[in-house]
Amino acid sequence: MMSINIGCPPGKRLAFDITGTLQYTTKKNKRYFDCVHPDPEMPCFFFSDIFYPSFLIQDMVTGHSGPFEGSYVFKIIGGGPFSEKEIRYFSKEEVLRYNSVHGSKTGSLIWLREENSKNSEHQTDSEGFHILSGANYGIMFVCQRNSACYDITPRDMTAPDYFFVVKVSNRDVDQTTYCDYALEFILHVHGLRLSPTRALFLMQVSLFSLIGMVLAYIFIHIVGPSIKNGAHKLYKRVEEAIVFRAASSLTFTSSLGSQSSLSNIHSVSDHSTQSNVHSVSEHSSYSNLHSLLEHNLPQPAHEEKQ
Repeated sequence: MMSINIGCPPGKRLAFDITGTLQYTTKKNKRYFDCVHPDPEMPCFFFSDIFYPSFLIQDMVTGHSGPFEGSYVFKIIGGGPFSEKEIRYFSKEEVLRYNSVHGSKTGSLIWLREENSKNSEHQTDSEGFHILSGANYGIMFVCQRNSACYDITPRDMTAPDYFFVVKVSNRDVDQTTYCDYALEFILHVHGLRLSPTRALFLMQVSLFSLIGMVLAYIFIHIVGPSIKNGAHKLYKRVEEAIVFRAASSLTFTSSLGSQSSLSNIHSVSDHSTQSNVHSVSEHSSYSNLHSLLEHNLPQPAHEEKQ
């Protein structure tokens, strides 16, 4: 008797093949734009390029791995701009709007399946989520008006980037295996587009700034010399006015000094004259008194004997 095991072998898991994804995406788009600040452990993918994810089935018991070629549902269940710290998980309603075909009615889709995919209109599950497979797995990021990644305001001169939390599962959609695989990983996408309104505003600001710089350059080189000559003449006039005012002040001070000296001289002269008159008067009075005394005094005895 021989026993037959039915089901999924233990130790197998689904893994995101970063190297294979990067190589195939670069090959299909014929270019690769990495982030401004590359991270070797998490390569960036350009928003305008079609994204071709690759997955591996890893056997944790034997260590073998091989490509996963079955069908799966691709969902973006969370995300945040600029940093992994800004990531938040979406609600069930948001996940449905951002990923299913129902989101196209409300303009909420984050991504669409590649337009060239075969029979894309039939490859959805019961909830409207897209079913991808090895022959049909091109993804275009769109970030429609009502999506979480629409119109992210840049923090600097570079285009904004976004970190998406992706969930991949083959449950109920893959007929090639008995195993139910589920995987979550972070996908870094850079170069997100601005909204038409914001892009037009930034273009107008840039255009007006450029025109202003050109006009300023022309104004400086044409009108600048005239302004410089006028400023030089004004400076000269101000300088002459200051010199004239300083000279007038010195002249006025000298005049005041001369008048004060003359007044002092006249005062000294008057005082000297008055002093001389007073001295002469006193001397005359003294002489008259002396003469009177001599006349009234008696003569000496020897004059009488004679």
